[in-house]
Amino acid sequence: MPFEIELWEFMNDLDLVVVLAANKMDRITRLDRDRALDLISERLGMLPPWSQWPDRVAPISAKRGQIEPLQRIIRERLAKA
Repeated sequence: MPFEIELWEFMNDLDLVVVLAANKMDRITRLDRDRALDLISERLGMLPPWSQWPDRVAPISAKRGQIEPLQRIIRERLAKA
């Protein structure tokens, strides 16, 4: 994950709006999901809980086609553009 953190910081330094698409969320329980997303968010410089970042964090399961959070963020950003 160090490379991803470095890339996240680099993109934020360029004032790019970055979205975290956290995949494979179908593999863990809801409680573990919240803990994992809190930890990831914190490592990327966003204060927990992750749920306060609905415009930056998208928990998804690509395999199951559960990508609605990511689609919502993209739609909202395109509407603002």
